[in-house]
Amino acid sequence: MKARFLLLLLSLQVIAVGQVTPPDGTTPSAVPLDTTPEPDTKPRDLRTILSDASPPTSLHGFLGIDWKTSKEDARKSIESTQKLVFKEEDKDSLSYAGTFADWAKAELYFAFHHNQFYEGMAILPTYEGVVLPEYDSLIEELKGKYGQPTKTMRTFTDGYVEGDGKEEEALKNGDYVIFASWVFADSNYIFCTIDPDQQKILLSYADKQMTDEKDIEDKANREKAVNDDL
Repeated sequence: MKARFLLLLLSLQVIAVGQVTPPDGTTPSAVPLDTTPEPDTKPRDLRTILSDASPPTSLHGFLGIDWKTSKEDARKSIESTQKLVFKEEDKDSLSYAGTFADWAKAELYFAFHHNQFYEGMAILPTYEGVVLPEYDSLIEELKGKYGQPTKTMRTFTDGYVEGDGKEEEALKNGDYVIFASWVFADSNYIFCTIDPDQQKILLSYADKQMTDEKDIEDKANREKAVNDDL
């Protein structure tokens, strides 16, 4: 994940859910893949994992992995229930490649703090010219399971306007900010946005309490490091 994309994601999360995971040097990134897919006119069908009778009021985890699951148990569960290719493991993360819903060559990232699972991300490849329709299709599917988003944003900068037909151009130039977030009764959340550099969709599921705890601890560690250098 490019640093610019991570900074964009972090700033948008502050707006969307009122919290952020700082981009310190210990935060691992998903393994980069060759994500230049062949053009595919097949409709996206996400019902295999996103269908549900009624919107839930809480968010318990990601891809069947409950929050606070240990990294060892999460890996066993992922590799016994998901058709994903293991890519990398370090102290605080697991990363995989494979198909997520109907996206081939997806990158899946599982983050841990003190050996407890707190965030899962799916980085979904698309290609120039269709990234916005793909994003809109995913948002509609998510609405089908989770209801209307808590907050959405679609805003232009630098002279672009809604409906001028230049949305893809604005997105590519970093002048189109777009996201949707769902915040549940337990404060956990789903966040979806687009990486304008790489033409990818990012879908993130997180436990807010654990994310906030990590934020506080990381901030304290950074302040301590600065003081130690004085």
